Amino acid sequence: MNTRIESDQTRPSVTRSEARCTTLRIRFVRLPRPGEFDEYDLSRFLIGEVYDVPAQLASLLILSEYAAPVPFSPWRDVATDPHRPRKP
Repeated sequence: MNTRIESDQTRPSVTRSEARCTTLRIRFVRLPRPGEFDEYDLSRFLIGEVYDVPAQLASLLILSEYAAPVPFSPWRDVATDPHRPRKP
């Protein structure tokens, strides 16, 4: 039985604190139709962009063909890490 959650306050959103759990990097290839993923707040995602999202959500999006996995690239992560100290 599908239950639709009406209140935005009870919908989980993907936040930075969730990035500390197991995440997968995905690229959105299309957005879900209204009503398909109401339990998640996907409003900030854009087609073609790459995001690190919780593994459970990433798996659902990949299996539903809304996203594709993005291979891990250690060089990209080091280059884009804003918290990495810079060498003088």
